[in-house]
Amino acid sequence: MICISDCSRIYQSRMFLFIFACISGFLFAFVWRQYEQTVKFSLSFNHYSSSLVDTSYGKWLKQNGLMHKAIPEENISFAQNAIETEAMYLQKKIPVLCMIFVKSHKTAMAVKETWAKHCNFAVNLGSFVDEEIPVLKVSPIPFQAFCQGFVSAWIKYEDSIKWMVIVDDKTYVIVENLRYYVASLNSSHPYYLGHPVKDFSNIYNTADAGIVLSHGALKLLFSIYSDGNKCFDKDKKSSNYYDVGIGKIMKKFEVFPVDTRDKKTRGRFNPFPIEKMLIPGFTSIFNPYWRSSVYLSSEGSNCCSNDAITFHAVPTD
Repeated sequence: MICISDCSRIYQSRMFLFIFACISGFLFAFVWRQYEQTVKFSLSFNHYSSSLVDTSYGKWLKQNGLMHKAIPEENISFAQNAIETEAMYLQKKIPVLCMIFVKSHKTAMAVKETWAKHCNFAVNLGSFVDEEIPVLKVSPIPFQAFCQGFVSAWIKYEDSIKWMVIVDDKTYVIVENLRYYVASLNSSHPYYLGHPVKDFSNIYNTADAGIVLSHGALKLLFSIYSDGNKCFDKDKKSSNYYDVGIGKIMKKFEVFPVDTRDKKTRGRFNPFPIEKMLIPGFTSIFNPYWRSSVYLSSEGSNCCSNDAITFHAVPTD
């Protein structure tokens, strides 16, 4: 009986220690997350440019002799092609090429039939051939695949595009908001936009939220990979991951990621679906987002900008 009683006390003691350790661990993780968020917000404001928080779209409209004017929906319906909407004007004024990594015919078709319709040009990259979409077959190594697609697209569309957005088929892009955001920027200058993350000593825009390069940045990139065969040169390839690789190449030209959040620090380039960001606590405290993001946005109603450009992990069904 004494042995049973002693064993029971030992078991209860160990169970208590186990529960206490688990609770302490969760509390420590929560406190650490709050600390990291505070430090990262401080670092972002002290060490990185916030010059693109407001790109003065309204001012740009005035400079071009334009102004906003609401048009009744019935007028648009009756006038049909006689009325040029703001979106139509921006599509002509700010040509965007969308480069999309696709995994299957189904996902490629879903993108083609939805947001890709708003791109001026679309280039689909995959490990398969699909003439209906169409899909350009590229290397299975992500950076080589991007490089192949980029060289091909640049040679074909160099004189026709001002901006390129690079995403996968899990990302939804609101192309009109992208044009709205970059309208006042000089695309001849090198711009490298997206959601900046840090990895050891590197800072780059993560592929999950999409990467946007201006004509000037694309020109710099092509200066290295003008010969498509260099895409497979192991000495030249910066990384197997195309987002890390692009970041390292841009760094060589002293072109760095910047704060792309709006005035209320809400994200324009979002590495999660909107429903996940809208629910506080839905994104695990152990998710790399909290640890690696250079510029954080809060969860809940202030997670995402009213002029958000991308959302990731959007179902294609």
